[in-house]
Amino acid sequence: MINTPVQLPTPFHASSGDGFLLKVGNSGHSMAKNLRTLALGRAHPVPVQYADAVQALLFPGRAL
Repeated sequence: MINTPVQLPTPFHASSGDGFLLKVGNSGHSMAKNLRTLALGRAHPVPVQYADAVQALLFPGRAL
């Protein structure tokens, strides 16, 4: 097992998820297929966290 610190300096927003509804279109993309397989179309999340553009700093890991 490796512990790798990740720092996310990107500003983000959090919300309760009220009014958010996941819609999966007719795409043949593997992610859309996976969402349909998991029956997540029309799902209502509890918390929502989002950012416009995400940047992450991945630091060297160390064995545990």
